[in-house]
Amino acid sequence: RKEAVVCVKEAAQIYRKVIEEQPSTTYLPFMALALSNVAAFMSPHKDAASRNEALAFAKEALNIRQQLAAEQPAAYLPDLGKSLHNLSLELSSQEDAVSRSEAQRYAKEAVIVFRKLAAEQPAAYLPR
Repeated sequence: RKEAVVCVKEAAQIYRKVIEEQPSTTYLPFMALALSNVAAFMSPHKDAASRNEALAFAKEALNIRQQLAAEQPAAYLPDLGKSLHNLSLELSSQEDAVSRSEAQRYAKEAVIVFRKLAAEQPAAYLPR
């Protein structure tokens, strides 16, 4: 698992460097995916520092996906919903009331996103 964390962190660093050198939205989806992967691989770690680092990566991915979804909702709204959902799960596992309240807020936002997607594309987002 440690090797996987190292690999996904390296991928995020590479995308970060590419974006710094070539500012555009082209690589932002890949950066958000890499950040989400880092958060997912780090979240099972029990120590507080790893959990906090995972949350920071998840929040950065969410910020990128919010930007992308605002610019191109048809393309990026599904990923935004996933980021909201993942962040709500990560926060709900925290022991403090503030994190759990924040988790509930993100979960509600995810539900709004997925309801919108289901209304607009029922064949893709509703059970058959």
